Amino acid sequence: MIEITEDQVKQVEYLLSQSKHGNHVLFAPEELRRVFLKPKTENQPLETKDAERIESHIERLLAQPTLGQKRAYLERLDRRTFEWVVRTYFNILENNLLENGGSELRH
Repeated sequence: MIEITEDQVKQVEYLLSQSKHGNHVLFAPEELRRVFLKPKTENQPLETKDAERIESHIERLLAQPTLGQKRAYLERLDRRTFEWVVRTYFNILENNLLENGGSELRH
């Protein structure tokens, strides 16, 4: 389970709010296209240890104090980890939309 501080909650709410409207401020559009247009055969499920590692990257990403530092953190990730962080972020976004009755804004 991803844990964030109360101070980070506002940042997360801002990121999710922007993403709900299609403004994915953490990710360049070409990077999103590359990740989501990848053939399904290349998207193997994660093992438990890898899922835990991605979860820790999400926590560290959210712990970065500014948007610029969050982007810089993402740029330092290897390609596979970055792709899984993107997919995890969008899973969080989708779950948030469904929990808050925002199904009309689905991605």
